[in-house]
Amino acid sequence: MTLRLRVHGILGGARELSLSGEGRAMAVGMQVKRWTLQELHSLPDDGNRYELIDGELFVTPPPTDAHETIAARLSCW
Repeated sequence: MTLRLRVHGILGGARELSLSGEGRAMAVGMQVKRWTLQELHSLPDDGNRYELIDGELFVTPPPTDAHETIAARLSCW
């Protein structure tokens, strides 16, 4: 089985990767789905943050308890 995913770098620019059953990643060319606002609004309210940038969907999971604790401690300084 081969898993295809799109990886976004910190400074922008995306790279498509194909992860083979042996766990090796290879760059591949593939069609990327262009999302619409209607599709974005139909996504579930599951705690994840969904953003649409130039038709690409970005999903950010909610912060963990450890992250929230550290952020709270830093804000008290």
